Amino acid sequence: MTFLEELQQTSLDLATVVIDLCEKHGIRYYLAEGTMLGAVRHKGFIPWDEDIDLAIPRADYNRLLPILKAELPEGYRLVHYPDATHHPRYFAQVERLNIPVCEDNFVVPFERCMWIDLFPIDGMPKTAIGRKLHLWHLLYLRVTAQLADADECINNKGRHKTIRRLSIVLGNGWAKTFRIDPRKRLAKMEKAAQKYDAAKTGYTISLGSLYKGRTIFPTAYYGEGRECDFEGRRWRLPTECEKMLSSLYGDYMTPPPEDKRIGHNLKPMTAEHIR
Repeated sequence: MTFLEELQQTSLDLATVVIDLCEKHGIRYYLAEGTMLGAVRHKGFIPWDEDIDLAIPRADYNRLLPILKAELPEGYRLVHYPDATHHPRYFAQVERLNIPVCEDNFVVPFERCMWIDLFPIDGMPKTAIGRKLHLWHLLYLRVTAQLADADECINNKGRHKTIRRLSIVLGNGWAKTFRIDPRKRLAKMEKAAQKYDAAKTGYTISLGSLYKGRTIFPTAYYGEGRECDFEGRRWRLPTECEKMLSSLYGDYMTPPPEDKRIGHNLKPMTAEHIR
């Protein structure tokens, strides 16, 4: 078994534990983003991807977090910024403690355990201009939180490395000068994200996503969800997942060229990664 296959198996184990708890407690969830794409195009993982993303409506997400704290089996851990000593992410994650990895996309390699992402689905205003203004406000809070922890939040791979490095230097300097606490910034962002009720406004956003404003969808796109096959498991997709995939990826059924097939750049933990 290759290292990628080992990570995929770990992600499956993690998602199975979390989804079983969701189904036990009547919590809605949907396969999201690359996991949604993998389910539709490959009936499982995108072959070069290793993690799993779940999107959870805000009310269910807020119910799920204490359940995970109380009921995760031994060897699994909920990681969420209010409680973690170091977690520069807005959304929660669940880790498998005996699978250490090094995420080497940042200036400072991010040493952690293999994880899955839990993205809250929040509401957005009814009007187009209202959605745009609210999005700008949320992204401002998100960016300032990231700048306060720039070494492990700003991806330094691919194009524009010089701009990214400059952003990191300026961001760290700004955060130190004004004593910015990234956790407080994330808490402020999370409070702002819960301002609108998606069931009443008819629009949603998954703010933890890499795709930011492109995850603004009508609430009805999620709907009741529908079953799909994912690596032999019967999990749930958004009802209108094809419309969502078209918005996120364009021609989503055609795989990208080989040089564009990028995962999280995860590596096994070795002596050189351990501080």
